[in-house]
Amino acid sequence: MIARARPRAAGQPRRDESRGMYRVIAAPAGGLCKAAAYAGMRRIEMADAESLDGAFDAVVARLEARVRAHRSARVDGWPGAEEYRDAIEAAPLQGSARLMSILRAHVYRPDARSTWGDLAQAVGASEADVRLEYARLGRKLARFLDLPADPTLGRELAPVNTFAHVGEAGHAAAIRLRRAVVEALEDL
Repeated sequence: MIARARPRAAGQPRRDESRGMYRVIAAPAGGLCKAAAYAGMRRIEMADAESLDGAFDAVVARLEARVRAHRSARVDGWPGAEEYRDAIEAAPLQGSARLMSILRAHVYRPDARSTWGDLAQAVGASEADVRLEYARLGRKLARFLDLPADPTLGRELAPVNTFAHVGEAGHAAAIRLRRAVVEALEDL
């Protein structure tokens, strides 16, 4: 079932803004103003206040605290499962059924390790398509999570490094999803 937004009366104020990977929406509701922050479709923060700006600012303050907590909890500069989950949900992955299929196939491989060819075969795609989907995801996650690209990996593999370890397995590039990414995907 798809949730539908209730219609608003014409001229009724509303704020709807993106804050990094989050979307914040504030609107009057009853005698108060309510604001909510979303990572994709998942509501992660809420606040009520007497004014629209008050509710909006309260949610933004909670988001900023959330981001600070996530960043301070990083191990060796890498995000944890909850931070990856927020970013994965915020990235418009739902539009890419193929990417979700690839990620699901990858998660269930032993040690979440696979090759481009194995992933392509598992989802009925070409290796080039798998590489393209992973590069797109990596660029989105790098932007949302403020992760630097590893220039030693080259243009194609550097974005993938934001969510997976990229190495060699014989002659085919092996990709192992980061443990925190596996945990994030298992929660979706």
